[in-house]
Amino acid sequence: MDDMKRLFWIFLLFSVCATAVRYKLFPVGLLSVSSFSHVPVFHNGLFYVAVREKGLDGKIKGQLKAYDLITATAILNHEIAVCDDPLGLITKGDFGYIVCDGENGEVWVIDLVARELVKKISVGKGPSEPLFYEGVIWIANREGAHVVAINCTTLKTKTIEVGRWPQIPTVYNGFVFVANADSGTVSQIDPTGMKVVREFKVSKNPRRPVFQGGHMYCMDLWSGELIAINLTTNKQLSLKLGNHAQDLLEHNGDIFVLSPGGQLHIVRGFEKIQVIEVGNFPLSPAFIGNRLYAGSDDGVQVFEETDEGYKLIDILNEHRTSTLNVDGNYLYIGERAANEFNFMILELERSLEPADLGLADLTQGLGILEGGIRFFGAI
Repeated sequence: MDDMKRLFWIFLLFSVCATAVRYKLFPVGLLSVSSFSHVPVFHNGLFYVAVREKGLDGKIKGQLKAYDLITATAILNHEIAVCDDPLGLITKGDFGYIVCDGENGEVWVIDLVARELVKKISVGKGPSEPLFYEGVIWIANREGAHVVAINCTTLKTKTIEVGRWPQIPTVYNGFVFVANADSGTVSQIDPTGMKVVREFKVSKNPRRPVFQGGHMYCMDLWSGELIAINLTTNKQLSLKLGNHAQDLLEHNGDIFVLSPGGQLHIVRGFEKIQVIEVGNFPLSPAFIGNRLYAGSDDGVQVFEETDEGYKLIDILNEHRTSTLNVDGNYLYIGERAANEFNFMILELERSLEPADLGLADLTQGLGILEGGIRFFGAI
């Protein structure tokens, strides 16, 4: 690694450390991986990432790699050959389930202990990212207008017909819901009977709905109209927020609508109470307690909820952010470089005594003096 790149990552790690410690976030490390299609998954003490790498023959090949939590480096001889186009990864028990995009669309079941392929399951062309609920993996097939449910015990599948161009499934109150973008509907699926029990007509181009207080909220991708449906009475309310909508989230009873222009609309009681600027080409925000982390091409901003609304309290970094996600006890901040992705991994609050920060061999990463928290970066 050249000196300029090393210095850049040293500066980035220290700048994030300084801000993160104030907010009780503890840097775990930096992962540098090849082209990938999902956020790293933490499982049994390891981080797993399905990557796409160019082999010696010049062809792109998929691999499932495991990274050590302490050193943030790939474990040698732990790679598993997978499909060339991984879209999403779920780990449960001793198994990993990789959704593969491409001509046919498959789920590869991987034994993480034996490090071998168990089975390939066809799910149809155009699969969505997976949802795990009650021992079943749910995948929407955008081009086939159906949802595939995979029983993780038997590996048997059930195909359920829904509307056209279904989106990533979500769960509420014991049911699986799927927004159908081209049909303008949301299908409610009973996971016990494996069938659609209700269909809602919502808007022209709905995306994945969110739920709060007995209401289902849907957002029209193009019109920027927010629709709330009372799940008991079917009564609908609509609220115009902007010209376009990129994502819809719920946190602490509030509804958040993200627009591609970098505005985050906050709705409470079906009234817009605030709009905050979150940067150019924004990512879906991540929430930790009463703080909101907004990533974009302008970096990662930290907002805190107060009696007067969300206030900007700091900037975690000012580098282009390609991934921002909370998964379990970890916050991932990813930046895409020319031929690789670099992840800053922050662990949420934990009960450890403070430690002094010390420098280790920079070819191996940064280290903490023995007896305290360890920070390592693959720099």
